[in-house]
Amino acid sequence: MPILNDEDHKVQSYTKEEIDFFPTIGIKLTGKCRHSCPFCCEPDRQQNDAPLEAMYLILDTIKKAGTKRLCFTGGEPLLYPHIKSVLHHAHELGFYNLLLTTDGELLIKHLDDIGSLVSAVRFSVHGLNAHHDSVVNFNDSFKNIETACKILATKNIESNATTVVTNENVFTLDDIAEWCVDTGIKKWFLFGLLQSGLGAAYQKEHGIVKGEDIRAKADCIRKQCGDQLELIVYEYENSAECILIYGDGRVVIDPSFSSGDNCQEVIGNILNESPHVIMAKFNSSSDNISGYGNHLCKLGLK
Repeated sequence: MPILNDEDHKVQSYTKEEIDFFPTIGIKLTGKCRHSCPFCCEPDRQQNDAPLEAMYLILDTIKKAGTKRLCFTGGEPLLYPHIKSVLHHAHELGFYNLLLTTDGELLIKHLDDIGSLVSAVRFSVHGLNAHHDSVVNFNDSFKNIETACKILATKNIESNATTVVTNENVFTLDDIAEWCVDTGIKKWFLFGLLQSGLGAAYQKEHGIVKGEDIRAKADCIRKQCGDQLELIVYEYENSAECILIYGDGRVVIDPSFSSGDNCQEVIGNILNESPHVIMAKFNSSSDNISGYGNHLCKLGLK
């Protein structure tokens, strides 16, 4: 897939009047995490682990509705006690399983059990070396990510990276880009700051990097890296750029600006409402359709 740039995004603008169902969804397995990022976007870190039977039902339902790609997240999905069973069930159903993890150490421990069930792994990288460790407040986190990436390469599992762009790391993005290329990272996602969870408090204290500034920096990095790295930018200035399902069945839009802020909005429950009912509520907002549609374009899933 070619590197995306702003001009590509304009060409690939979403023009459909409604979305039948979500081809890509984030699955929230647990609120637990060994790291403590100061801008963590998860508002429910105390959420209970999703019951395995409920996860099976959720996966079966969204597969029938048309979902093709899953992003398993949390908290830290590798702290979910039934992670292998869930990944195996999703794999058997034919999903593209993307594992979102901040914890390279846990991945190394689990990899023999889950490696064949994962299509790609995406690590959160918010700086290099000690800088990253200080952000996530966990010693050796960066070193463990580097080790995990090397092991994934031997197993032909794609490694991706995500960086939340803040005023504390925006001037180090060139260095992170160079590290991604050297490490064999295939895709690098630059995220704006979500205000859900700890995001609003973090922004109040530290400020925010505007979407236009993130895009400008991304353009410079694309010229620097050429075709060695696919760089995808989410400013999170549009509604519904992410759709999440929690273990209790809640279907959530993130971000949602319906209440005047950049937070999550529950639009239904997949365990007791039909996909048709949930999508009718989603499609009632043109902002939802355009925001999620542009998300699909960036991923090449239009």
